[in-house]
Amino acid sequence: MADFNIAALQLSTLAWGDSKLGHYWKICDDMNIELLLLGEYVLNLFFKEFESIPNDMNEKQSLARLENIIEMSRQYRPKLLAPIIRFSGRRVYKSLAIIHQGEVEYYDAQRLLAFEHWNEKAFFSNSTPKNLKNPPIFTLHGLKVGVIFGFEVYFDEIWIKFKKLGVDVVLVSSVCTFESMGRWREILKTRAFLGSCYILRANRVGEYIPSENDWIWRFYGDSLFISPSGDIESSLEDKEGLLTASIYSEKITEEKKNWQFR
Repeated sequence: MADFNIAALQLSTLAWGDSKLGHYWKICDDMNIELLLLGEYVLNLFFKEFESIPNDMNEKQSLARLENIIEMSRQYRPKLLAPIIRFSGRRVYKSLAIIHQGEVEYYDAQRLLAFEHWNEKAFFSNSTPKNLKNPPIFTLHGLKVGVIFGFEVYFDEIWIKFKKLGVDVVLVSSVCTFESMGRWREILKTRAFLGSCYILRANRVGEYIPSENDWIWRFYGDSLFISPSGDIESSLEDKEGLLTASIYSEKITEEKKNWQFR
């Protein structure tokens, strides 16, 4: 029997007034799902689209959406983990909101992409400390669950912290495009295997068009669930939808005993 159930919701950016989140949230509640994870840039536009919209308008829309979701959370039991663009004065932060029963906590991304074509570090005001702080970790039915952003997957320091703290399940919220699917699959499988932990990755779908004559950026999805043995157990591929998964403590214990990585 599973210790608990979790889910990843794969969507494109939600338009204002879109009822999909509430629809899937209710399904999760009915299915006794305890954690619902969203991909990046689902509650907000992709950050490059923000650049063409006045900051005060972005702030109002982001705050209104957050308030609406916090109110919705009072109706449903599953805890929602959702990236959101957060404003504080003139500063803009890439954050993950952990929302449950009307309460909200925030985790600010500690590592940001800084490429010429995808420069989150220049856009956001997040602190990127040399020495990483612990990401959010909480205990559910005796198992430890950690949460990080997609780009943070690449940094060994995060996984050393998870190992030392005995994290059993890692939730990864990401946004991926171009020809990166194979690389992402391999690194996530490796992280799950070496950490003897489950990984649930929520990615988004949809597209971004930089300019009229430019290449279309297609966000390919591939939200997936990986076992502690490093095997992909399920994937949504490029389809919008809900991926549900079950966590078994005995599977974690078995892999820890077999490989003694932690």
